[in-house]
Amino acid sequence: MGKIWVLGLAALGLVAGCTNSDSSDESTHTVTLQHDDRFHPGDLRIDVGDTVRWEHMDGDEEHSVTSGEPDTEEAGDVFDHDLEEEGDEFLFTFTQAGSFDYFCRYHYEDGMVGTVTVGGGAAADDEADDDAEGIDDDDGDRTDY
Repeated sequence: MGKIWVLGLAALGLVAGCTNSDSSDESTHTVTLQHDDRFHPGDLRIDVGDTVRWEHMDGDEEHSVTSGEPDTEEAGDVFDHDLEEEGDEFLFTFTQAGSFDYFCRYHYEDGMVGTVTVGGGAAADDEADDDAEGIDDDDGDRTDY
């Protein structure tokens, strides 16, 4: 009985070692559009190469996910997608670092706006953690006295 168990584990290990796993750090982050005419979360920090999924969860209320600032020529230049009913979704992969504002064309005056900040990975996360803790990156000293 013991030999069968060991052989079974060895076979399982071989199968697991042969699977095609994706070792990339890409991930998908979800922003929901809710009944309060807001994006949740409104501000999102991600890494280059990550994807954001905007998911409509507001019945039959029509929304959009439109890049840029409302009432500007650049509005919608990067993306502009209507989400007409609950269950609709829009996915966008951010391939460049930067700060990307977006809004709902129908409800931006009610405050339905958001920002995706695309950073450079773990180093950007460490810097954000240090900032949140009040640590100066240059010498490690606290900056909040």
